[in-house]
Amino acid sequence: MFPVNPAFDALGGEIGLEAASALFGEDAGQARGDRRRLYEQCTAKNTGLIAMKPYAGGRFFRAAGPNGETMSPIQLLSYAASRPGVSAVVPGVKGVQELHSALEYLTASEEEKGFGPALAGSSWVPEGSCVYCNHCLPCPSGIDIGRTLRLAGAPEHGLTQELRADAASLPASPSDCTECGDCVERCPFGVAVIEEMKKASEALEG
Repeated sequence: MFPVNPAFDALGGEIGLEAASALFGEDAGQARGDRRRLYEQCTAKNTGLIAMKPYAGGRFFRAAGPNGETMSPIQLLSYAASRPGVSAVVPGVKGVQELHSALEYLTASEEEKGFGPALAGSSWVPEGSCVYCNHCLPCPSGIDIGRTLRLAGAPEHGLTQELRADAASLPASPSDCTECGDCVERCPFGVAVIEEMKKASEALEG
């Protein structure tokens, strides 16, 4: 089990530089990378990761963005479930109403699960960091960009049989990218998607 939410991933707010150093023995930027590597290594080693504290103690139900945007339980559960290696998400609930709010995720639409706009412009996500929200879609070449980049980050020590199977099941290969730039224009986080697709092609197809 491991706490997974946008604030902890960015190590901002209540988890600041001091806490980052205490937890990781390095600066916050390196600590953030370590969290991402944990997710990716769980994927590479086919190890299930149970995400806990998706609401970060409820802090996400307060103002999140420059215009006072907040994030819903559905969006936060969707974010945690989208991290590489996460096989289950366990939210904390204080009563029946909060339990019902969490269970609404099971019947929520893709639009309700979308967390990209709520995170865009916030201090929780560093510029240029892909959060796999897929607001860059649709891709004219049929590439599932979020899933492709998530898989591409996993084979740090080579492709496992499971990763090869997952890569083979992608609707289109990263090498199918035509560099049209549509995804770059849509991405709310300024990700250099075209360059990331080239890296993904090397990682998954090289």
